Amino acid sequence: MTPELFIISKASEAIQALYNVEMPAGQLQVQVTRKEFEGDFTLVVFPLLRISKTTPENTGNAIGEWLKENVEEIAGYNTVKGFLNLSFSNAYWNRLFSEIASAEDFGQLAPTGRTIMVEYSSPNTNKPLHLGHIRNNLLGWPVCDLPSPARPPDARAANRRVSARERHGVHRRLRGLRTRRIAPVHPDREHAPPGL
Repeated sequence: MTPELFIISKASEAIQALYNVEMPAGQLQVQVTRKEFEGDFTLVVFPLLRISKTTPENTGNAIGEWLKENVEEIAGYNTVKGFLNLSFSNAYWNRLFSEIASAEDFGQLAPTGRTIMVEYSSPNTNKPLHLGHIRNNLLGWPVCDLPSPARPPDARAANRRVSARERHGVHRRLRGLRTRRIAPVHPDREHAPPGL
């Protein structure tokens, strides 16, 4: 469960306990707390004023106090106008990280069946190379080689074989180009310029 969903579920319990109103999860707004304020996530209190019939500060303080007393994962809170800034305890973060570590498929999306094309450059051997070529190659190649559950392993291997063949061909051409530009190829190495 994400931190936002956790706060929404616990805030719904707080509203039910304090105001005896069942609040749908879609009506609660949670966002990351701005860096100039203390807290991890912020619950927007303004939509709750018609239920509490008090000021934004009083509504935020009432919900924050209930959460701090009844939810061990909430370490503290502060209310700034209509925003309830909540701080998580170490117990919450430890539980979240242990869930992430134990999940084998964390961060992987389910296969969609869609084909995705990643386009990246291959240097043109008829023109000079520059840092843009290197950047595009260094970014494009690893992105294409990322393991994905949507792509079977044999497809990755086939892609790697074709791309590797093309890449080696480019390097061979570049090596040949570099040799011709630096010094002409001499059939007799004894008469070659010094350094070859």
